[in-house]
Amino acid sequence: MSSQPQANLAADGFCRIDNAIDQTTVDELISSCEAAFADDHDQQRARSSRGHVYAARNLLDTVPRLRIFWQSGPIGQLLQMQLGSGFGLVRVLYHLRKRGRRTGHAASDQSLQLRVDTGNR
Repeated sequence: MSSQPQANLAADGFCRIDNAIDQTTVDELISSCEAAFADDHDQQRARSSRGHVYAARNLLDTVPRLRIFWQSGPIGQLLQMQLGSGFGLVRVLYHLRKRGRRTGHAASDQSLQLRVDTGNR
């Protein structure tokens, strides 16, 4: 990983990591999310009038793969360098927002919220 994400993180408080997730993992995550979103009885999903899921809660419970995919590769490396070993995943947010009829839908929030164990409780 180049030092650019670290420099951006230090300067801006956030950074973009190019090629952060390999295509196989992306495909697995999409498949897992599609399977979870197909459950019409789940009250944790917000659906449009046309039936697509545009928001979901408790993804860590319904898509277990989300608990681990970020621990390796460029994401895991950056987190380890910045936070040390005392961090963990708290929640995952998924929200799809309509950007316009021509561009379709785009994920507006696919956040990972992390906690850092500072030893102070």
